[in-house]
Amino acid sequence: VILFHKGHIVYHGPVTEAVPYFENLGFECPDTMDKADFLQQVMTDIGRRFLTPEAVACPLTPCSAAEFAEAYKASQHFQIDHATFDPSGLICGPSSKETASYLEKRYFERFTNPWLHSLGLLLARQMKLRIRNKPFLIARVIQVVFMGILSGTMFFQVDSEQYQVRYALMFNALLFL
Repeated sequence: VILFHKGHIVYHGPVTEAVPYFENLGFECPDTMDKADFLQQVMTDIGRRFLTPEAVACPLTPCSAAEFAEAYKASQHFQIDHATFDPSGLICGPSSKETASYLEKRYFERFTNPWLHSLGLLLARQMKLRIRNKPFLIARVIQVVFMGILSGTMFFQVDSEQYQVRYALMFNALLFL
């Protein structure tokens, strides 16, 4: 996992070692808090509440984004990442245009769907979300019934032989579809 704070990398390493890393810096994850929430809040101003009493007294405890970044650069995780980093695999420079276009072409061929298929997936997902939302469905049914009764009273006992009335009836019926 990579954790950023105000443009600085403050941690990069295995997820299982993220909380122990911040505990070594003097921040303690409460038992009542999720680890992911702790990792999101520990670098912010709210994160000061996670400091252990020993870390509050220590002037070396990181407070700002730059201090967190410096603490990471001094850590064992940073040293291991730099020792195993191989820049030869990077795509950069003018000579890599062919490589970049090849990768872009390969990506779009592999991960794109026809627009009709994407539309079907989108509509199916939206329908599933609508059906799962019971309060919305109940409110919508009540709204449709109420509006149907209200607009039905406008045309109660009206001569339906006139074409204007027929068009108005069809228009109101289409409003509820």
